[in-house]
Amino acid sequence: MTVARQPFTPQQLAQRRPIWDTLGDLYLDTDTRPDLPRMARVLAESGLSVAELNTIWQREVTPALIDNLSLVAGEWAYFPLDWLEGRIVRRQVYLRQPHVQRLLRWSPLTRWLGRNWPGGMQPSFQTVMALCGELLALPEPQRKARADLWQWLAHTYYWPDTPVFTTVPPGAEHLGAVFAQLEPQLRPLLDASDARKMPLEQRCAHVLKLIRGDG
Repeated sequence: MTVARQPFTPQQLAQRRPIWDTLGDLYLDTDTRPDLPRMARVLAESGLSVAELNTIWQREVTPALIDNLSLVAGEWAYFPLDWLEGRIVRRQVYLRQPHVQRLLRWSPLTRWLGRNWPGGMQPSFQTVMALCGELLALPEPQRKARADLWQWLAHTYYWPDTPVFTTVPPGAEHLGAVFAQLEPQLRPLLDASDARKMPLEQRCAHVLKLIRGDG
């Protein structure tokens, strides 16, 4: 069955598909924290404003995928993009029906959801947006290289007991300074299980050791 696409113009769909695809990864039933820099780069390349990206996150991606986190064995590999697009578009079509609009306008639940809806992945999304802002502050030719450095550092930081599958990336002479700026963005996403595996100071020392080539 062909899904009605009235909610989005062809241009809006073309802009949104990469964003839906990358932000959907935050709702996979697995640890995607090392991939946050890649997500930030996709958002930085979208050409959309911070307000538009927030709306896509809160009103399109989160309602479509938040249920995956409550499943006993949720999807952990990937959400097919065509499936995700159909799910988002169908919901937007439904919400635009006049009787639904009237119900939402007067429902106390709507006001509550407006304040609380972003979901359990909101801290990760905030980190992605912070990194996106830092990428946008750089000249465009430098953004890919910076995101690649962040990717390597995030993998090393969040998964210290897992080998990094690439060597220290180009620009390693500046990697210590890059890590010093990046680490405060990564730290809020550490949890108790991370602390049990490796305390924060030891975790940071591990990253710096690999940067120096002592690992």
